[in-house]
Amino acid sequence: MNRDKQETTSVFVTSNEPGQNKASREQYVPLRIDESDRVLAQAMSSLPTAERDKIIEEVHGVSKPIEETADFVSQKLAALESEISIKKNDAYEIALTQNRVFVEDSGFQLMFLRSEGFVASAASIRMMQYLKLKQKYFGEERITKHINFLDLSEDDKSSLETGAIQVLPEKDRSGRAVVAVLPSLWNHQHTPENRMRASYLLEMSLLQDIDVQKRGVVYIYYDTKPYSSGLSAPDAAMVSFAKTHKASMPVRYAAYHICLRDRSGYHSIGHAISKKEDIVKGISHYGDDKECRLKLQGFGIPVSCFPINSEGAMNIDAHFKWVQEQKENIDNTAHRRRTRSTEQSFPAPQENYKPGYGMDVADDSDDQMVADSSQEPASDEATLARAAQMAPRSALQPVITDVVFGRGRWFQYFPGNILFREFLEERDAEYNGASRSDKVNMTKNIVADLKGSGRRFLKLERNQRGDDIWTEVNDKEIYKKVSQCYRTVRKKDKN
Repeated sequence: MNRDKQETTSVFVTSNEPGQNKASREQYVPLRIDESDRVLAQAMSSLPTAERDKIIEEVHGVSKPIEETADFVSQKLAALESEISIKKNDAYEIALTQNRVFVEDSGFQLMFLRSEGFVASAASIRMMQYLKLKQKYFGEERITKHINFLDLSEDDKSSLETGAIQVLPEKDRSGRAVVAVLPSLWNHQHTPENRMRASYLLEMSLLQDIDVQKRGVVYIYYDTKPYSSGLSAPDAAMVSFAKTHKASMPVRYAAYHICLRDRSGYHSIGHAISKKEDIVKGISHYGDDKECRLKLQGFGIPVSCFPINSEGAMNIDAHFKWVQEQKENIDNTAHRRRTRSTEQSFPAPQENYKPGYGMDVADDSDDQMVADSSQEPASDEATLARAAQMAPRSALQPVITDVVFGRGRWFQYFPGNILFREFLEERDAEYNGASRSDKVNMTKNIVADLKGSGRRFLKLERNQRGDDIWTEVNDKEIYKKVSQCYRTVRKKDKN
């Protein structure tokens, strides 16, 4: 293919003119390279100078995350709640019915605020779109579930395993996660839906790191094959899915690097899926692998661990390792506990047990979260069977990694509670040395980290029909429990 033909390669863009219906907005039309450059220049000039400079600083990795004081966060969460009451959609109502604590959890809502720079109106829109997207990807029954590798279809898993989208094992110089998109690894037997569900799992795994939520993610679209031929019809469908996906995920998209051998039309994909103010976050680099790597290095990208070297050779061993970790993380905690378990079952809770009793702690010294770890736990199967016996009519049931509140030996040795104690003990010195305000922020971060990893905090309550059911604990109660646990640990240390 000659260069003249390549310069007029067709790509597909979405028109966002007001007054157009949805069908016409999704009509893709060819866009020449010079038109693409004009779109970029127009987008940059239309932004206020201060906003444009702020975005450029973020692209170059010299901006700092927004400072999140307790008062600031509280105000923004309140503003978000107000916006949600106006913009809530059917997916939100379904999620609210299934699990109110899930959608009202501050850690969940903060992901959307951070992704939109704490602009509550934009965050509420993104949150509604996310719930709708999650419902579409995984079904209504999983809309409030933590998605893991097992929730993917076989084709989704295969798509993820190709490495066409992968996270680098190191962050950039600004501490941001880096995701590489390698279209040369796309298997065209995989549908856009397969690729997007794989992307969902990868991105949500990144967001378990609170720092990634705050600093954002850098994306690298890398296709340095000579004479790329432009977008095919399946690629156009991919643009449509990617546009919806990007507008819905609670990810702070910090920058986009598009690495190409020459000025093919591919770089306009970013324009097609981006909001106007995001287009200026895209930087195109042209050249062979050596040249593109040098340019990426100038932006602080850790090219030493990039999957394609300067000679064009590919190594995705790091990605294979990451995929294996996702598989192992599903039941890794349960496996560790199972190897330590005995065949004996725990005795039933003591006579003084009653639903929710553990939330009314009068004496920290006998709190169920701080226990003598010398006794071996029961098998996971026996533990979960006992949980079901406690609340046989409860739709919500604990899993091994959950933290369950209550008193008695069964609660003391619940595997998730043991992990919870270990998690707190690792941070004991830091917590005890912190100021009061820092302890408050640290407590919130601890809870957000645990919830981000898929753990839930549960307790038993009695519903209006008199049935015992498992329910999720609100953040305020969890914060209180964390503080109590640290006080109890200090008492034990003094003794």
